[in-house]
Amino acid sequence: MSTIEFEESQFTGTTPDRTCIGVAPFDLDALVRRIARAHGATPTEVLGPRRTKHLCAARRELYVALRAIGWSYPAIGRYVSRDYSTVMNAVKPCPSKEACRARAKLRWATRGEP
Repeated sequence: MSTIEFEESQFTGTTPDRTCIGVAPFDLDALVRRIARAHGATPTEVLGPRRTKHLCAARRELYVALRAIGWSYPAIGRYVSRDYSTVMNAVKPCPSKEACRARAKLRWATRGEP
């Protein structure tokens, strides 16, 4: 997964239809375009419903970038048309693939029990 280095000053101006979200104004479309390009996708694909590996990686990078500049989980969720808990789980750090698999197995093993 590639990481986009950015500074908040690179994204100036506002996008009129995004100002209702209640977050710091900057050119959100430019950020989405940069991340999409870095992952070989289009902005529409990044914000769309498909869950292929490269699109999920691009979305995760978008979530992390927006959190870094102060967006709340619910605000990010509203922007990408997903529940805030989806954003929280995507941003949550996982130390290794093995730890992630173990956590998932534990979740499935305890599912259905009170």
